[in-house]
Amino acid sequence: MPESSDKTEEPAQGKAGESDSSPQNGANADPKPEESSTPPNRSAVRRSRKWRKEPQVKKLHNIKSPAVNPFLMILDQHSAHRVRIVKAVALATLVSVLILLAYFWICKKMEKDALDKEIHGAEEALGLIEKDMSSKSGYARSKLVFESFKWIDHISERDPLNRIKWEKKRQSFLDKIIDVKPEIGADFVVPSAALDMVFIPRGQFLMGRLPKEPGANSDELPQRLVTLSYDFWIMRTEISNAQFNELYPGRSPESWDGFRLNLPAQPLVRVDWHTAQKFCEKLTEMERKAGRVPEGYEYRLPTEAEWEYSCRAGTDTFYYWGSEFGAKGAEFANSLDKKAAARFGWKSGSDMADADGYLVSARTSSYKPNAFSLYDMSGNVWEWCYDWYNPRAYKDLPALNPVQAEPVVASIEIKTDFDRRYNADCTSKVLRGGSWGNLPLDCRSATRSASYPEDARNTGIGFRVAMAPLIIPPKSDLEARKSSKQESKAP
Repeated sequence: MPESSDKTEEPAQGKAGESDSSPQNGANADPKPEESSTPPNRSAVRRSRKWRKEPQVKKLHNIKSPAVNPFLMILDQHSAHRVRIVKAVALATLVSVLILLAYFWICKKMEKDALDKEIHGAEEALGLIEKDMSSKSGYARSKLVFESFKWIDHISERDPLNRIKWEKKRQSFLDKIIDVKPEIGADFVVPSAALDMVFIPRGQFLMGRLPKEPGANSDELPQRLVTLSYDFWIMRTEISNAQFNELYPGRSPESWDGFRLNLPAQPLVRVDWHTAQKFCEKLTEMERKAGRVPEGYEYRLPTEAEWEYSCRAGTDTFYYWGSEFGAKGAEFANSLDKKAAARFGWKSGSDMADADGYLVSARTSSYKPNAFSLYDMSGNVWEWCYDWYNPRAYKDLPALNPVQAEPVVASIEIKTDFDRRYNADCTSKVLRGGSWGNLPLDCRSATRSASYPEDARNTGIGFRVAMAPLIIPPKSDLEARKSSKQESKAP
């Protein structure tokens, strides 16, 4: 038997390198280290045995298991926290909604108070106008009707729920227009459609452009002295939507790019030449039955010579206020300005105003008039003339009472959707004055333009009415009108 573990064992006999693996004292003994020539260090052996000894697990006493699972407690706490968050968010949302409702209620209340104040002010103003009308007569009395229309048109737009009330109010003032026959040298108001007609005396003027006038076209030459040997009347403003609806109710031009074009005081647009002429013919028929049309006269579109004579009003400059546009021109005309060009992405030009107060068509008579007290002869909307377009008119027509009554085939520029343009050889009608979408140079007094008579899509074309001597159209003119009407109705 081997000796105690505290002693070094003697080498066993047998093969070299083998170790005795028999148990000691009935217990499993650690394997003996390999024999070596150097005797092992006892303290190292003890340390080696200490570190290799398996750790002992100590038992914990007097520890009780919890009554509730801790994991479930954590879940319950998280759920309660989520409920508190949801309640807080719901409360905050409710408070926010109440604040917004209170804000909107306050805003609506303020708007209603402001509207009530406007309505009260308009009613007071209309009362004063009505009182003033009772003390006046003739044209002075009839002209006050237009002052009442300004108030009524404005309030009817602000108070759409009471539109019928304001329409009745408008009609009551319309009925106050004096029923008088036009007299030479005097302005008057047409009762049938509330048109303010300005007397234009006969005279002479230089028609066409100056030789070095900028932005001009060859069809504006040669400049020549033209004589109009008769007196006539022409509307103070362009035909408005409200005035057109007096004879043809229900006409309402659709909006363009989000901008309204159907306000009562805005000029009528998207109107073709035939419709404009038909309006004049119906007006002539109604007024002639009432005995208010002088012998040999009719309501019609102005000739090109009548239009330019009325526009210039005794001036020979580029515009009827001078030869420059800029800020000065913005006081007289609604043309394309820098603000509108930037808004619509259109090209700019020289001598443009920074802003004239409107991006599209303005209410009639929003700007200063010319020397004949005519508004918007420059800008706002193009105006149809009676004449067929002839690029050689200033060479072909006589200088006395010129009018191009015969249709002429000529090349014109036609605009289509998305600002596409192309030239076409066709018969066309004259347009004068320029519009809110044109550069200032297109609004000169001498500027000539044209479009086919069926053009009813242009948002910059309108018209004004003249009462002037009868024009007997030649057979070729009547045939051309009939042909163009049939073409316009073709699918």
